[in-house]
Amino acid sequence: MEKTTIKKSIRRIALLLTVLLALAGSSDAAFAVNADAAPPACPRVRIAFIDSGISTRHIDESLVEPGRNYVFPEADTRDRIGHGTAAASLVLGSADQGVPGAPCFAPENGQGSFAEDFSGLPEEHLPVPPGAMKAAAAVPLVVIDAYPTGAIKNGGTEALCRAIFDAVDEFGCSIINISLSTSEDSEELRRACAYAEEKGVVIVSAAGNDGEGGPAYYPAAYGSVISVGSSSGGAAAGFSGNGAYVLAEGVDLTAASCRNGSAPVTVSGTSYSCAIVTGVCAGIRARYPDMTPAEVREALAQLAEDMYEPGFDARSGWGRVSRDAEVPYPFRDLPAGSQYLEAALSLSGMGIMNGCGGLFMPDAPMTRAMTVCALHRLAGSPEPAGYAKRVEDSEADRPAEEAKSADAGHSVEAALPDEWYSEAAMWAAEQGITESVGSAPGEAVSAEQLRAALKRMAEILNVSAVIEDGAAEDETCADPAEHEMPEGPADTAEPAVSGKPLTRGEAALMIEAFTRIMEP
Repeated sequence: MEKTTIKKSIRRIALLLTVLLALAGSSDAAFAVNADAAPPACPRVRIAFIDSGISTRHIDESLVEPGRNYVFPEADTRDRIGHGTAAASLVLGSADQGVPGAPCFAPENGQGSFAEDFSGLPEEHLPVPPGAMKAAAAVPLVVIDAYPTGAIKNGGTEALCRAIFDAVDEFGCSIINISLSTSEDSEELRRACAYAEEKGVVIVSAAGNDGEGGPAYYPAAYGSVISVGSSSGGAAAGFSGNGAYVLAEGVDLTAASCRNGSAPVTVSGTSYSCAIVTGVCAGIRARYPDMTPAEVREALAQLAEDMYEPGFDARSGWGRVSRDAEVPYPFRDLPAGSQYLEAALSLSGMGIMNGCGGLFMPDAPMTRAMTVCALHRLAGSPEPAGYAKRVEDSEADRPAEEAKSADAGHSVEAALPDEWYSEAAMWAAEQGITESVGSAPGEAVSAEQLRAALKRMAEILNVSAVIEDGAAEDETCADPAEHEMPEGPADTAEPAVSGKPLTRGEAALMIEAFTRIMEP
């Protein structure tokens, strides 16, 4: 078949797969790339500001979504105190008051120097194409408000806990900013923060303004919460409490006012440092929405600049985080010169291969369970014919020997429905892929096994003509040994040879090369 005809066929197939996967609601539809389509836009990062509300007098109202007032349930969420507006403006910005907001949410947003940090990687392999990111969306959840007389009413711990639960369950926020605190450790508050962590929601909270000898403040003191203190120049601010995870600038900041015709306000305190770190977290979440809260915390630690002792210390945590800090690589064990970086970014962006705890672990074995999961996602995560029935079967209904075998990890096909690879394993068995890679979940695959599985994938995706073409096969299913290995301690492992187990990095090179057959 002529190459021109092949390319036209691939374009038609890719477009068809894109449409079918989109109609099916698959999160992996992006793997079938249509070069003529506009770059994918990153969804808004919805941030709950649990505070005194947000005034839109000087903040773009399109960035503020409906919230709730827990102090006066019949009242709106407009800020009558000023604290919440000032904090939110440090993330959202205020054009008429000269407040820049978080850099990743600037009106004329681009990636700035972020793209340059990837050493010439193709644009389609950057985590988010330049200019694709939309602004943040703020959800005001009012837990402190003012009477018409000006007297302040605080909803207390009960309102704070309700707001956290609602931010997660009702308002769909991925980040919660709490620029206030209490000295009272509450089991209910601890449980609310743990629930947010469990649901993948990042909480950022102020460490308090009582200085080095002050008490611990909550929820900042909980391990599931990013506690933020203030810096001033090259040191921790005198008022900043101990125990912060990171610091951010917090003295004489320009913020938006909640008053008509008022000039911007100048504010200081950990409340506002907290908002700055929330903006940085939002930038991380916008580019890597699947990052867990623990991974976001790890990313912040990478971004922080040491101020006192190397590493973590009681006075400054991991150090100072700049408001214009660039979002780090998603995998801290893949430096810019790594031969695996481009493939890892590409596959991670498509949701095909992901890391763990901010690590890609390129030298770890690529197991058979991982392989069938990657190929299952590559195919659009279709549900296997027998999966629904297996989910309905209870553990008690299965023979004891079968259960024992599955629990021991001897058979992919016998995997329980609640194993992370079960659905992919059943699909792989039905599609004949298991015959290529084997059935023991924990064992590593070899280059030959993965190559055979990819050829079967080509048949499943109706692009077998490309695999059968000699030149295309050489490019698509190249042995990892053919890739030039740059010098460096992270990339000195011997390449895979016949029968030798593949590493994750080597498998990523092969799978990413295979995805290119879908490109027109």
